[in-house]
Amino acid sequence: MRTFSRRDSRRNLRGLGMVVKLGLVLSLCGYHTTMALAAAPIGQTIWLRANANNLFVSADQNLGTNLPLAADSGAMDAPEQFKVIDAGGGVIAFQSVANNLFVSADQNLGANAPLAANRTAIGSWEKFKWIELTGGQINLQSVGTGRFVSADRNLGTNAPLVADRTTAAGWETFIWGVVDSNPTPPDFGPNVLIFNTSMSTATIQNQINSVFSTQQNNQFGSQRNALVFEPGQYSVNIPIGFYTQVLGLGASPDDVTIIGNVHADPTLPNNNATQTFWRAAEGFSVNPSTGTLQWAVSQAAPFRRMHVRGNMVLHQNGGFGSGGWMSDDMWPRISASVSRLCTPIVQGSPGALGRPRGRPFPSASSISPDRM
Repeated sequence: MRTFSRRDSRRNLRGLGMVVKLGLVLSLCGYHTTMALAAAPIGQTIWLRANANNLFVSADQNLGTNLPLAADSGAMDAPEQFKVIDAGGGVIAFQSVANNLFVSADQNLGANAPLAANRTAIGSWEKFKWIELTGGQINLQSVGTGRFVSADRNLGTNAPLVADRTTAAGWETFIWGVVDSNPTPPDFGPNVLIFNTSMSTATIQNQINSVFSTQQNNQFGSQRNALVFEPGQYSVNIPIGFYTQVLGLGASPDDVTIIGNVHADPTLPNNNATQTFWRAAEGFSVNPSTGTLQWAVSQAAPFRRMHVRGNMVLHQNGGFGSGGWMSDDMWPRISASVSRLCTPIVQGSPGALGRPRGRPFPSASSISPDRM
């Protein structure tokens, strides 16, 4: 049996020290990236969320035609999805699902130019080191700049990402996950009805009528309903009763169009709408079949981000109304008969106000048409 002397122990410790030093040198020279690449989800589509504000990284076309990347989205859709591509040599590239272009940190566009999904091929500017941290967190280091990608809050609340940091901290940390190609549809419960254009008009109208039959006079009932429309056109008639929200899911109100009518009607005799409470219409456009949309309501009845391609009346046959909330709306002409109405941002003609206490609407010339 061999015994070890103190000299052997010192020799072994020196050897171990050389190994540690060699590992440190290799790491500093960038040779650790093969290990980092092993953790990267090559070939998968992922999302990224900035640790700085917990928002999704998006190839946001609203920030420019070259789709600069910004951590500014609260939801995850195609602009927030990126394919992880093996770029060779232990590094990766990101391909935007929104436009199939590669993410670039091209500094030829200017010092500290923002990352943008605008390249058709992978070069040095389009390569990144994937550096795995704990808890599903990563740092991303640009091969082209040698610096870390940052969601720098000092540049603005939701400023574009920039590869400009020599060290990585909170703003340079991102959370990631794989996009599920077959996600389980969420269950919103039986009171949320979601319509799409693959459904027949008769099916949609029958469900609308069923909800209204329950809610028409349900002023003090416990039932609550939401009628939700995915983008598209729908030829339906939508009477809105108590505790009912009608909502369009498009990014713009014009993404969902109701060809028919949407209306809130008085619940008291003599066209009296002073108890027409607790209902809402939001985020879609209407082509009224009669040329006029009637919204005869009182409090707790918001009418928001609506585009009415026809006239509006806020009463029924000159009867009383008592308030409501209207904002970010467009229509050509309106007739009102209400005592209290909040209208912070609208576009339409002053119309005819039937009561002396009715608040006039701003003229079309004073309101920007893009405030939708």
